[in-house]
Amino acid sequence: MYNPFSLEGKTIVVTGASSGIGQQVAISCSQMGAKVALIGRNVDRLQKTKSQLEGTGHLAISYDLT
Repeated sequence: MYNPFSLEGKTIVVTGASSGIGQQVAISCSQMGAKVALIGRNVDRLQKTKSQLEGTGHLAISYDLT
């Protein structure tokens, strides 16, 4: 059955993923089946977000985009 909200087979890049809206977007994308690349400045908070994701193959990258 077709699910228009499925992200199976997709990789999503989320900036600001260590807290707030970015964190929830990353979690929601993983719940819809995506692999997620988390980007943020704080390594510890990125790892906390990564631990809340469903599935496998996710990546956490500490980087300041400014």
